[in-house]
Amino acid sequence: MPVRQINRELLKELGRVIYLETSEDELVKRLQNDNTRPLLFGEDIRKKVNALMNARQAIYKDAADIVLSTDGKTFEQMMETILDLGGYNNENISN
Repeated sequence: MPVRQINRELLKELGRVIYLETSEDELVKRLQNDNTRPLLFGEDIRKKVNALMNARQAIYKDAADIVLSTDGKTFEQMMETILDLGGYNNENISN
């Protein structure tokens, strides 16, 4: 996880970093029945997701060479987009 600066630097050394950005609504939908994530235990999941997004989103974007929105996309569509990004750097991709 790229929360620590040293981890972000190591990720950049390893290669291109892609942040798969997802909206709060989509995350809540995906995670509402997930009981494997301790950070989401004990509170309203939307409140917890919101707090985590507020705390981490800027860090994730800072670590990323590319930001790819995943909302409304299938795994296959995301994979195809990532494979097509060969020459891009520091781009925000939202379609």
